[in-house]
Amino acid sequence: MKKLLILTILTLAFSSCKNTESVTGSDESNQNTAYLSDVIENDDFDDPCNILEVSISKNTMRLIVNYSGGCSSHEFQLAGSSSVMKSFPPKRNVSLLHNGNNDLCKMLVTDTVTFNIESLSNDKNPGSEIILNLKGWETPISYTYVKP
Repeated sequence: MKKLLILTILTLAFSSCKNTESVTGSDESNQNTAYLSDVIENDDFDDPCNILEVSISKNTMRLIVNYSGGCSSHEFQLAGSSSVMKSFPPKRNVSLLHNGNNDLCKMLVTDTVTFNIESLSNDKNPGSEIILNLKGWETPISYTYVKP
């Protein structure tokens, strides 16, 4: 009986101490708004994260990301350089900024974040195209502005 009790306690203790877990949050109703800046760095938003997938639908960018955490709420910003490279189509550098709010947990969290990216367009004419060079994502992203 003692062995069974000890085995049960150990099983519960080890099963509650997960170091890695995949959690997916896909609440796209919490859409953020991208912004332009001369400096696309922010000391509060410098925590690492990996971009797993990028897609654009109309004026919305959807990013699937993962990061270490799981105990605190994480915040994301999408900042675009205020300057545009002179090319055809024009190009803009963009960075995903992540604030983990000092989350020291070790779970591997997978999350979906969405941004209204109208501010990243070169101009607000329907059909206006720009290439977005997202830091941490190898492939340039073509974005064509759509009138809301």
